[in-house]
Amino acid sequence: MEKRHAAALLLAVLLSFPGCSAVLERSYDVVEPHNSQYWEDGTSSALRAEDYQSLVNGLLMLVSNQTDAGLVRLYGYGDQASAMRAMDQACAEVTMQDPLGAYLVDYVTYDCVESAGCYEITVKIAYQKTPAQLRALVNATTAGALQELLETALQEEKTELAVKIGYMDRSAEEVSAQVAQIMEEKGMAAEDWSVRYYPDEGEVGDARIVEITWQPPSLPLPGALPEPQDLPADAFS
Repeated sequence: MEKRHAAALLLAVLLSFPGCSAVLERSYDVVEPHNSQYWEDGTSSALRAEDYQSLVNGLLMLVSNQTDAGLVRLYGYGDQASAMRAMDQACAEVTMQDPLGAYLVDYVTYDCVESAGCYEITVKIAYQKTPAQLRALVNATTAGALQELLETALQEEKTELAVKIGYMDRSAEEVSAQVAQIMEEKGMAAEDWSVRYYPDEGEVGDARIVEITWQPPSLPLPGALPEPQDLPADAFS
């Protein structure tokens, strides 16, 4: 009993000093699922777009998750023709100008019907890259990281590397030349590797994805005989 009274007395003394109560306090954070502002009514059944930019952002959300199909409710357009023009423009921006969209998407199709107060657009997306390729995509701030990333990929005996560069601090020609130098040092011929950019065109300072694919140099099979060589006619005389 004396120990309990002593502990209680010590706690009371500690709390009486300035700052000591803060030491004994505990805070708790509550983590709740994040509902994107682009989902209609906070659910994931349909995307809500009220202007062109939110339409683009909604499509990019579908693409980044490699969603095959989705429903977009488009508000703020007075007629179906203007809604479809906005959709055409948004699809072009996502698949041809955005690096991730240009890299992942093969094509987009959609149907547009008028609904109560909006236009409902059913979107279908076909992809040219697999989920595994998306997971393997590497992010880098500048193209300066490309050399180390490529050399590491070669050491790990991979056959492709895709890097999303946030700021292309050099031209595509300079990047291609750097890749060519690395590949030649590894003994690869020009036809054994290729470099692609997503989007295809861009300026210094843009964000782009650089994709490098290669075929390792073929090695002779164990025990294989060398190719016969042509000998002069008098070699056996």
